[in-house]
Amino acid sequence: MGRVEIAVGDNGMVTFWLDNPGKLNALNETMLATLTNGIRHHGAQAACRLIVIRGRNGTFCAGRDVAGLQRTEGSAPPDALEQIRPARELAETLIGCPVPTVAAVAGRAVGLGMGMVVWCDMAICETSATFSVPEARIGIPPSMIALSLVRAIGPRATADLVLRGRTVGAEHALQVGLIQKVCEDDSGIDTDLAALSSDVWRCSPAALRSSKRLLREITDMPFDDGFSRAIEVAAASLGSADAIEGMHAFRSKRPPTWTLTPTPADS
Repeated sequence: MGRVEIAVGDNGMVTFWLDNPGKLNALNETMLATLTNGIRHHGAQAACRLIVIRGRNGTFCAGRDVAGLQRTEGSAPPDALEQIRPARELAETLIGCPVPTVAAVAGRAVGLGMGMVVWCDMAICETSATFSVPEARIGIPPSMIALSLVRAIGPRATADLVLRGRTVGAEHALQVGLIQKVCEDDSGIDTDLAALSSDVWRCSPAALRSSKRLLREITDMPFDDGFSRAIEVAAASLGSADAIEGMHAFRSKRPPTWTLTPTPADS
């Protein structure tokens, strides 16, 4: 029986460890629910500054545990939509999470595992990591994953993965922008996550929440609309407690003391 372990650090980093031995950390229904609900809960906490997803057993995630999901030919579409719902809720929760999210990949990231990589804001991996979207090889188009892949790495690189169903390594993933850094081993990932957490800790929680929402909003906007929206957000934030504190701290050459909850404009 697989499980998701949740480790809450003193530095505001909350790590979700995927653990399903014998199934390469494939997500069963219980794991999906725990992961989705946990991200929702911790992402809403003022003390949470960074959410990380990692895998036990030397691998990240081999997709969804399909045991019990087999459908008979011709079964009604509502049944199929219900089976897709847990993965959709995980995707929506990760994409909409108000705090920064990171996928830290060792070993295989396949199918839904690959989805988590692109639904997170950032991704790092070990040299051993491999990535694949093999759904077409079992007769299923990787629809939700493909949408986010196109936005993350562009249509050509996405087509190369989706239309071939092939597996690529860490260097290729770095080259196309799927991940941001390749680490030598697990300790290298720990070191990089510590540095990332330190960087995030220096930033205003309210500003990060506002920035994440803005990035989601402007991704598909025409430039003029996106620029106008960016100006609106900037103007709304100038009078916030964190903006005032940040400017005072900069002039005083001291670390800022951020508010632990977002202002109404940023929530």
